[in-house]
Parts: sequence; structure tokens; C-alpha cells
Amino acid sequence: MDVSVAATEDGAAEIALGDDKSVRVPKEPGQVGIDEARTAEDGKTTGWLVMYKDLPSVSYPTSGKLVIWRGGKVLHRFDSEQVFYSWGFYAGGTQVAFHTGPLHGE
Repeated sequence: MDVSVAATEDGAAEIALGDDKSVRVPKEPGQVGIDEARTAEDGKTTGWLVMYKDLPSVSYPTSGKLVIWRGGKVLHRFDSEQVFYSWGFYAGGTQVAFHTGPLHGE
């Protein structure tokens, strides 16, 4: 069964499991949305960036956490004191790589 993830109207992540079934993942505190949602090659593992609107110096949401989900639960939450620039699955979904840095520039 291949899963996929999309944002709900209120900014939570919803995992489509197939057969018209889905699971809504509770929002992180302060979460306003998700971005860069991906499904790994294994078709079972998915992830997304959690978007926050808590920086007074910018008018748009920023990515402060990477969430990895598989088998009905969140496997890991990667935090950053900076923002996530990019991320991806490797080794069929058994590994994750990400790049973080300051909000403006490296």
C-alpha cells in the first residue's frame, strides 16, 4: 500500500492510506502548515516539514521541524534552531538527509 501526505485546511498533515482511508496527524504546537511532503520509495514512509509563523522579522511561515511517519505513528521529529533548506529519503526510506541553515543565506 502506497501512502501519501497532504495538508488539511487548518495546516495539519493527513496521510492517505488507500481505500479512501486516511489518518490525520495531530499538529505540532504552533504549527500553521506543512511543506515539502514526500513519500519514500518503500511506499510506506512519508515525511514533511512543519511550518511555523513565529518569527516577527518575516511575514511568511518558516520550516522548523521535519516529521517522519510510518505504520500509523510518527517515527522521528528532527528539530532545527535554524530553518530547513531541503530534505529527502535515501536507502528506500530507511535513511533521511536534510540541510539546515540561517533564514537568509548560508
